[in-house]
Amino acid sequence: MDLAFTHAGEPGISYGEMWMETFGARGAAGHWLGEGWGIAAIDYDNDGWLDLVAVGAGANGGEVRLLRNLAREKFADVTKEVGLDKVKLSEPRAIVAADLRGMAKRIW
Repeated sequence: MDLAFTHAGEPGISYGEMWMETFGARGAAGHWLGEGWGIAAIDYDNDGWLDLVAVGAGANGGEVRLLRNLAREKFADVTKEVGLDKVKLSEPRAIVAADLRGMAKRIW
């Protein structure tokens, strides 16, 4: 994955290299009705593949989505599996990721 960005409307999220896959109302990776507002690359499962975490406005208000990288430009929506579907946000506009444990090791 060379590029990932959000849209202020469908499809919500696009990602890819030579071509773009979409994650949206009719996207291959899942279902997100509404607007994507922020996205960050993380390795949430520590498998060496960059996963995506995004925020946006869905059918039920602001929400977080976690897309697990399955390699070869395939992503699976694991939001519900990890419990992020229970997180409700009020008008999210951005998301930031940081390795706080790694930072603490360098500081101390």
